[in-house]
Amino acid sequence: MKLTRLTIVAVLALLVSATVLVGTAAGDQAAEHARPFKISMEFAGSVIGPPGTHGCDSASLPARLAISEGHGTHLGLIAEGPDAFVCQDLETGALTNGSATYLAANGDTVDASFEGQAYINADGTFTGEGTATILGGSGRFVSASGAWTWTMSGMFLPDGTTLTALEGAGWIAYDASDRSD
Repeated sequence: MKLTRLTIVAVLALLVSATVLVGTAAGDQAAEHARPFKISMEFAGSVIGPPGTHGCDSASLPARLAISEGHGTHLGLIAEGPDAFVCQDLETGALTNGSATYLAANGDTVDASFEGQAYINADGTFTGEGTATILGGSGRFVSASGAWTWTMSGMFLPDGTTLTALEGAGWIAYDASDRSD
């Protein structure tokens, strides 16, 4: 069979159309599960070791973060798991290697990583901003994905701990019928 230029163009057009349809269907399936996400919380932070420990580089202090109060869309009232943690560079204020597990009101969890920047003020307060990425979880969030941006403000206490308020907004995608762990 002899292929003409017109036949080749028609076959290519058909292949491109099929690829677009398959890609659109996959994108529609992911978009179907994507939802707006907001999070707000208050937490206390404390240093848990000297610079260079707990996975931090030699210029960064490791800190544990413990939620005292929080709320997230799709989560309800939230608590943070015992391994919420971040490294803060002592010179630049960069926040790296952040990880957290957020415990939903029904016991399902969302795992996230985060990074950002803290700005320390002369009056003992600080502000900051950054991004977080959802890495899955348990229950209905077992295959969750998503991302949000956040801002924070807080103060240093005389004992060296911090009190911080954080607000964030972005998106989360999950299949509510997926309850596997």
